[in-house]
Amino acid sequence: MTANRRKLLWISLALIASCCLVGVCGLSGLAWVYGLRPGFEPGVAVLPTERDVPTPVVREPTNPEQETLLALAGADLPQRDLLELNERLGGQSIRLPAATPAPRGYRLGDRETFWVHDTLATSYFRTTAVLRYETEHAYWWVEEGYEVNAGALERSARAFEDNTYPTNHRAFGSEWSPGIDGDPHVYIFLGNVPGVGGLFSGPDEYPATVRQRSNEHEMFYISLDNSLPGNAYFDGVLAHEHQHMIHWFHDRNEDTWVNEGLSELAAHLGGYDLGGSDYAYLSMPDTQLTTWPDLEDSSPNYGASYLFLLYFYEQYGEGAIRRLVSEPANGMDGFEAVLAEVDPARSVEDLVADWLVANYLDDIAGAAEEHGYDSLSLDQIALSARHQSYPIDQAGAVKQYAADYIVLEGQGDLLVEFEGSSLVSLVGNETHSGSYQWWAVRGDEGNATLTRAFDLSGLEEATLQAWTWYDLEVDYDYAYVSVSDDGGETWTLLENEHTTTLDPSDSSFGPALTGLSGGRSAEWVQQSFDLAPFAGRPVLVRFEVVTDDSVNHPGLALDDISIPELGYADDVEAGDGGWQAAGWLRVADHIPQDFAVQVILLGDELRVERLALDEQMTGTLRLEGMGNDVEQAVLVIAGLAPMTTEPAVYRYRVSPIP
Repeated sequence: MTANRRKLLWISLALIASCCLVGVCGLSGLAWVYGLRPGFEPGVAVLPTERDVPTPVVREPTNPEQETLLALAGADLPQRDLLELNERLGGQSIRLPAATPAPRGYRLGDRETFWVHDTLATSYFRTTAVLRYETEHAYWWVEEGYEVNAGALERSARAFEDNTYPTNHRAFGSEWSPGIDGDPHVYIFLGNVPGVGGLFSGPDEYPATVRQRSNEHEMFYISLDNSLPGNAYFDGVLAHEHQHMIHWFHDRNEDTWVNEGLSELAAHLGGYDLGGSDYAYLSMPDTQLTTWPDLEDSSPNYGASYLFLLYFYEQYGEGAIRRLVSEPANGMDGFEAVLAEVDPARSVEDLVADWLVANYLDDIAGAAEEHGYDSLSLDQIALSARHQSYPIDQAGAVKQYAADYIVLEGQGDLLVEFEGSSLVSLVGNETHSGSYQWWAVRGDEGNATLTRAFDLSGLEEATLQAWTWYDLEVDYDYAYVSVSDDGGETWTLLENEHTTTLDPSDSSFGPALTGLSGGRSAEWVQQSFDLAPFAGRPVLVRFEVVTDDSVNHPGLALDDISIPELGYADDVEAGDGGWQAAGWLRVADHIPQDFAVQVILLGDELRVERLALDEQMTGTLRLEGMGNDVEQAVLVIAGLAPMTTEPAVYRYRVSPIP
């Protein structure tokens, strides 16, 4: 969606908290078993049935799949430039102010009118707010019709000025200041902000000529229907949104999960109440770290990102966090770049594996420094299964950069056999034909273009055809097809029965594709665009995807592109075919799947061992001394495939050793 935002947590977390008291509960049809360490009574394990989980695919990855994995490692998604896009696609000639405006010099009681984003209705509305408080770095605006306690407002204003502002600047850097409005004050709007607890909107950093509903201030919005000034949760929301503002200035297209984790870290560093997102994650550890959902309840995702960023902060300190904020590489690539400076011997995969173990071992005596937290004492983590009798043969599926925790207990020596799928779907589709397709790299604040020259001279009619598969965040992320007949100076957007001109979120530039191709789930759909207005001359044809600043879906794939009247057809099998790709990759539909399988051994001594896996993702481990030297063994199974949000399928067998 168009802004990073802190979700309303308290209802779901109250339910989670009550579940923690009794050990096992159901919510939304799920049953959870909390991490049962030695000394705890066993709970009920809820396991996938054989029908839920497909059989792991075990074979050597083909050349296209290996090539795709290498291409993903070097993928670079260009950052969107709203000014350039408005001029090129929106047809506007935009003149920016020659000088930064002077601050307005407000007085308490002054009124201003602001645009507010209604994320529930996917729309904006105008409202008036009154200036109720001012500090050196912030204006506090309260929407007309809302009353706030003056003393509580002052307490939160001082907390932001004296604690949050300097703490965030030290840890993350500075926001754009004096910024778009020439005023070093940030604007804090308190009032009706539907659907969120707090929100920072990057489009406010642009002139209204570029973003029609921009308020043209460094500004964030706090819902008074969610929390009121004067308490630690409210102040934590402010700290959270302030980090988003800072991050926008340093690295606008950072992956949402990293940005949100850093914002939760900001609330933690300020000493504020985070609302319990860590509890939500511990109850659902099979939550993918490296993506962000558009579901109503993203509490577990906030918890996962928070714990990972807190873990990274405790391991490497504020200097590494500031490097991460300013690092141009995004997502795990950003962590890899920072690790190359601060700890070159440690890989990103090792960092994630150690973090997943820390989430189980925190506060356990004898755990290594990398297997716990300094500033937290985590609750019990949910288990996927608990076994006490053998043999067993169990199928499972785990999300990427998430974990299943499986407890093994009992007497005697055991043999653990693991078999993971060696492949996973990249975006959830199969190529329309052959082994390759074009794919616009997924990401936030992105602008991917795929361009090719065609000579339509001598033609009176021409038609551009392409098979498309797309899953784009509806009403926020858009795909365009455009043509230029002047060498790229100007572009005309093409439309057909699948494009839309609706723009409820102020994010589109004209006729575009959004949402799902083909219905309730994405399917291959053939697109046809009329090129007759451009017949008789050379043209450039472009496929383009523009994404907003948070939440992204698998994106757009192309295959079997043709212009029949020209005799042109490209099935994407023989190289780039003359297409100039920026943010697009020629990919297979599957990539190699990697796993991290670890065993935590608890008993006379605490040990953590990594299961060695071959190229087919199979491996074995002997557990000796179960019930004697080893009281409990915990399998920690994680998928580690990049870019995809498809789950990793596996099977494990545990049998007695005679």
